[in-house]
Amino acid sequence: GHRSAVFDAVFSQTGETIATASADQTIKLWDTQGNLLHSLEEHKGRGWAVAFSPDGDSLASASEDQTIKLWSTTGQLLRTLVGHGATVRSITFNPNGTILASGGSEYVVKLWKLVNPLLTRFYGHEAGIMRVGFTPDGKYIFTGSVDQSLRQWNREGKLENVLQVHNAMIVDLGISLNGEIMATTGADGIINIWTQDGHLLTTLKSTGSKTRGIAVRPDG
Repeated sequence: GHRSAVFDAVFSQTGETIATASADQTIKLWDTQGNLLHSLEEHKGRGWAVAFSPDGDSLASASEDQTIKLWSTTGQLLRTLVGHGATVRSITFNPNGTILASGGSEYVVKLWKLVNPLLTRFYGHEAGIMRVGFTPDGKYIFTGSVDQSLRQWNREGKLENVLQVHNAMIVDLGISLNGEIMATTGADGIINIWTQDGHLLTTLKSTGSKTRGIAVRPDG
């Protein structure tokens, strides 16, 4: 298994494979019985995030080494995306798998066309970016940051909305498959539930340990 902390874990679209990213600098693929399928060892820094493409044919990984790597699900390195100047902490594919969004410690959101180099950069956050997510229709990108804000952008990089309710950095965000509901969790122990247009529906306060991850039901 991994030799250090695991920072991210995701299921493939079929639910048959799990990808994990670890501080031991490796990305690993597992079956649902816990058997190791492949160990991907090309990163030169801690692995922070993993994301399967919507068609399930490839995997993206983000690292402290400032790169994003694209892999086949058999473990072959397909491509390395270079353009970040600091740790890459979060990655996500758009719904049809043609664009990858990334964010990290340098405060900038980046979009990549997977058949071409870097597509565009979004500037506006005042601290590192912890999470990025596409809406299911692919029209908007939401980003959660150490600057305590949740920001909504269109694909051209125009800032559409800034939501600032957390009193500490946002550590995770989730978007329902119908795109109507979002949830954010912060280092302040608060979980906020939002509509896509930025209306705050409810606030939940965790008890005990702080919440570090969140998921939204597919139907919202």
